[in-house]
Amino acid sequence: MSLTELRESLSAVSDAVPVPPPDVAGLHREVRRARARGTATWAASLGAAAAVALGGSALVASLGGSGNPAAPADSHVARDQDAVPVVVDGHLRIVDGDALGPVGPAVATVVGSTPHGVVVLTDDGTLGRVAEPSGALEPIVSDRVRTAYLDGDAVVYENERGLIRWRGIEPSVQPTDSAQTEQGRLMASASGIAVIAEAKGLMLHDSAGVHELYLDPDEVNVIRGVDAGAGPVVAVRTDAGVEVFWDHGASGAGLPGDRIGALAPDGHTYARPTEDGRAVELLDPRTMNATPVAGPSGQVSGLGWSPDGDLLVVVVHEGTATLWRCGPNGAGCAGEVDDPTGTLRLR
Repeated sequence: MSLTELRESLSAVSDAVPVPPPDVAGLHREVRRARARGTATWAASLGAAAAVALGGSALVASLGGSGNPAAPADSHVARDQDAVPVVVDGHLRIVDGDALGPVGPAVATVVGSTPHGVVVLTDDGTLGRVAEPSGALEPIVSDRVRTAYLDGDAVVYENERGLIRWRGIEPSVQPTDSAQTEQGRLMASASGIAVIAEAKGLMLHDSAGVHELYLDPDEVNVIRGVDAGAGPVVAVRTDAGVEVFWDHGASGAGLPGDRIGALAPDGHTYARPTEDGRAVELLDPRTMNATPVAGPSGQVSGLGWSPDGDLLVVVVHEGTATLWRCGPNGAGCAGEVDDPTGTLRLR
């Protein structure tokens, strides 16, 4: 969908549905109160309607059950920060060390790995977790879900009615709707921030308010995906290249090239393939200076970070698919798992 079509579609929906103004400050107050009670939740002002193909993001986070009894402390699929959930031939599998784990349930997207299991989305919109020892898929919410993200000890998701909801996990916090409905589509979220596509453009919601992330309509036709990191820093992948914003959207830098990419959770590093797509480079989001990553070689098809930024994961396709692990500065890379089906992906 082009940006023009996106804006026209969102404008039509927005005109048809009365939308109360988002109460960002109120939502953040509620988050602080919940955390003070020893619970946790996520807050931002969000809504629903646009299409985007998402690329890399944080791979590992923390989440328990919601609406289901909490799993025992030792009942989890991803045992440590080095265990990486992947999709192979349409099924969940776990890379632990240099081993590719057994075939799990059919999934469409890996949302992230948690101490209580891997959170996934299925083709029919089920948001669930897969936990040992059964390996069965346990629904987290009753809603049908379009997209979801982990944010520490909460999950934020957009349901089929276009409501953005978040759910604290341990101890359980009931789902809460944002004040905004049917006005935008959730594009990315991180700690205390969210990016949504609205009729007036791509907007960053954070503790300081709502800020436009300006994309030149003469250059950008399609949004490929959005990553959000601390700072806040936001990386927007488009058909024209990558645009990175900081200072609440007031400052930015960009590079041409329609490529995948992944922003580190701390917002300090952006990983993407080189121009020929056969190696990886790390960019400083503010200067766009690039540092090559030694090791991964071949057609780069996937990139992702652990939530603490200590692990960069790269998927390379050369007939088979190979998963590489690298340090946060691109050093010490090692190719650990080969998938002869060539279908291995991070999300």
